[in-house]
Amino acid sequence: MKKIFAIVTLFLCSQHTYAQNMVEFTISRPYCLLNFMETTLNEHGTSSTLAKHIKEKVPESDTAFGRLVEDFSNLTLDYSYNRDEFPASRRSHRSTADLIKIAAIQSRTLGHFRMRISGILPNSEQTKLCDILKKAERYYERVISLQNFLDGRTQLQRLEEYEPGMGKAFVKLRKLYGASWSDDMPFRVALYFIPGSRGNSTASPYGNSLAVGVFTEEKDYVGRVGVVLHEMCHVLYDEQPAALQHHYDSLFNANPSPYRQAAHDYFDEGMATALGNGWAYKQLSGQLDTTEWYHDKYINGFGHALYPLAEAYINTDKTIDKAFIDSAIQLFGHTFPRATADYGVLMNRVHVYADAEDEKERQVIYNQMSAYFRFTYASMNTPILDETSLKEIKTDIAIPVIVIDRNHKANLDGIRKIYPEIASITKGKSDKNYVLSFYDKQKRPVIIVYADNTAMVKKAFELLHKEKYIDDRQPYYPLSY
Repeated sequence: MKKIFAIVTLFLCSQHTYAQNMVEFTISRPYCLLNFMETTLNEHGTSSTLAKHIKEKVPESDTAFGRLVEDFSNLTLDYSYNRDEFPASRRSHRSTADLIKIAAIQSRTLGHFRMRISGILPNSEQTKLCDILKKAERYYERVISLQNFLDGRTQLQRLEEYEPGMGKAFVKLRKLYGASWSDDMPFRVALYFIPGSRGNSTASPYGNSLAVGVFTEEKDYVGRVGVVLHEMCHVLYDEQPAALQHHYDSLFNANPSPYRQAAHDYFDEGMATALGNGWAYKQLSGQLDTTEWYHDKYINGFGHALYPLAEAYINTDKTIDKAFIDSAIQLFGHTFPRATADYGVLMNRVHVYADAEDEKERQVIYNQMSAYFRFTYASMNTPILDETSLKEIKTDIAIPVIVIDRNHKANLDGIRKIYPEIASITKGKSDKNYVLSFYDKQKRPVIIVYADNTAMVKKAFELLHKEKYIDDRQPYYPLSY
């Protein structure tokens, strides 16, 4: 109990007591506990390294902890809502889960957190969540020891040294993006700690709040700050006014280049990489980072290509305009000349159509895809022959990935009416499992997975990853066990 009191006291002493910066680092106990529980479930945006530490420190034989994790998994924290005034191609969907994380990051104590989330969740769920986080404290203390926390506070102090420079960079980035952000609303960055010096860390933005995993023994502070500024760029991109977002959408759509859609899809990540990992790193360290900026060849390549252009605009105090977007599209095509046929690029924005009956089945398909492809936008319609599904197959800009793993004859007959090309592609074929990959009459890429079980669906995505490119000469691929 004394150790818990000591760390709670240190949490409270880790808050700022001086003049406000545009960027502020902090330690939030409510967020650390929330992240801890999410990590036990290996949720998206959590650290696999921290998950490993949890398993080492809390044995599976601890049934009380197992029940706590199960209770947390049964909470309903995610209610979605739309901001219809924003373009569909941007992040118009929002979730109450984000609001809860913002509240956690901005809170100093669990009591403060409880007050901040009032009205977001039903009282029953709010009470359960706060009770679970309270019970999780003693398990958190097993994983993040007092020494870990003291080392983490040292990390906080070192990162705080960069706050003034980050604030200046933030103002310049805000101008470049044309984002709406007042000077009296600081960007708060909450640290969660991972014991050790290396491994898997994460950073996730939520409005004016950001959570970032920090190793208790790490030394690359400029690199960590670059990651934070990378995530801030995503927020600034999101916070462009609706009219400006529609304007930028129209500029991408009006460009005649065949690379316009791919450049649009990768623009957010490419810019965040060029600015956070490139420009900001140079501003804070005095030199450009010569290592890989992002562990994805498309984002890393596009980020490097965009860097000189973005730097020139910042140096002349300009905001992204038509000339910038046209240049970005040209740079993407020059960097990835085969992008229009590259599955790695095409699968970045997908719309899946399947007969999955529940969320669990839908998640299985997403997991099978994400094992081989990275996507920044993915949605799913069920069932395939639903009127809305058939309409969106014809009109959506995202690549259609149609997974037929049941109701085979009816689904294939319905899809043939949209894609008459299927008849000639499958003529004379009798395979029970196969993949079709072709361009339709409008030159849009289409992927159809025809499989009799889940294992074959996974094999289909594995095959596409191996093939790398759509080949007009080979639109049909049989699948076998």
